[in-house]
Amino acid sequence: MAPNIHMKPDGVHQAGGQLKDLAAQAKGTLGRLFDSSETAANGCRGFTTAGALTGCAQSWQQRTNQLVDEVASAGQGLAAAADKVTAADGEALRRLNAVLGELRQA
Repeated sequence: MAPNIHMKPDGVHQAGGQLKDLAAQAKGTLGRLFDSSETAANGCRGFTTAGALTGCAQSWQQRTNQLVDEVASAGQGLAAAADKVTAADGEALRRLNAVLGELRQA
């Protein structure tokens, strides 16, 4: 037997929207997050350290961007799931009302 899951779509939709908003804010902040690494690398020109700092910062920035994208995707998925539940509930209500209407006429 399938599990009985109760979900409040409005809250889930809101949580999805909040995740998407947080991801958008994080995207705007990420560019500045690694400025000090760039400054440090520029101060070490001619040394092996400069390349290492740049490579490390780029790797961290890429991974951080991936994580933010995953958060945005999770938010979008939550909102989509809530929309599907709302649509299914609406369809179920419409069908039940149609059946009740038929029974009243019988």
